[in-house]
Amino acid sequence: MSTVIITKLEPFYQLFLKNHFKSNRLNFEFPRDHDLNTLLSFCKKPTPPGRKTDDFGDETFEIEFPLQPYDEKVNYYLPEKALILFQQRVIDLYQLEFHSDMCKLHSDGYLKNDAIIMLIYKYGLPDDEKTIERMKKDFYRWRQRKYNKKRSKKKQKKSTAEAA
Repeated sequence: MSTVIITKLEPFYQLFLKNHFKSNRLNFEFPRDHDLNTLLSFCKKPTPPGRKTDDFGDETFEIEFPLQPYDEKVNYYLPEKALILFQQRVIDLYQLEFHSDMCKLHSDGYLKNDAIIMLIYKYGLPDDEKTIERMKKDFYRWRQRKYNKKRSKKKQKKSTAEAA
């Protein structure tokens, strides 16, 4: 027995999730023990009477959620703050996977552009210029944050050594 939770998620991340979890079903379903499934179980609320169904257009993402035997057959929704939390966790999952895959491909000797094209096909994302630029910028910003963090630690160590 299951119910469908309607969420809002960019099509880019929808495609990533479907390909990451190898889901071909109409309604997406997380593995039972996944932390995003746990997040949904804690954040879902029964739909109050009179509340109309959310329609987010292209960003509508339907997740099939398994019900426990003791759950009533009720439709659920995610409140606004829970929806934002869910979106952020999906983005974090994408970034973790993307950056680890990029670093692995980069260390294997692939150029950045070639690695991005390979990951586009791996994640089933659209092979257009917009997606490629988005992934390039994302990787560049991540590398820059990593560099700045390392640099600030060095400055901090240097200033504490001079003070002593």
